[in-house]
Amino acid sequence: MWVAGVDGCRAGWIAVFMRADDPRTHRIVTAPTIAGIVDAPEGPAIVAVDMPIGLPDRTSGSGRPRSS
Repeated sequence: MWVAGVDGCRAGWIAVFMRADDPRTHRIVTAPTIAGIVDAPEGPAIVAVDMPIGLPDRTSGSGRPRSS
């Protein structure tokens, strides 16, 4: 069984696919849409998507404040 951990990135989505029964078997991919991750040849049984918390209700520019 394959699983995937997903996060948003400039290219769309970045994911790490991993075999649950063999963590050494993995690969990193990017896709322009989340469907590209879900419909990947590995057919992940579980897709865990990173959800940001603590962001303001409204953002401008890149959406993230720059740290000094």
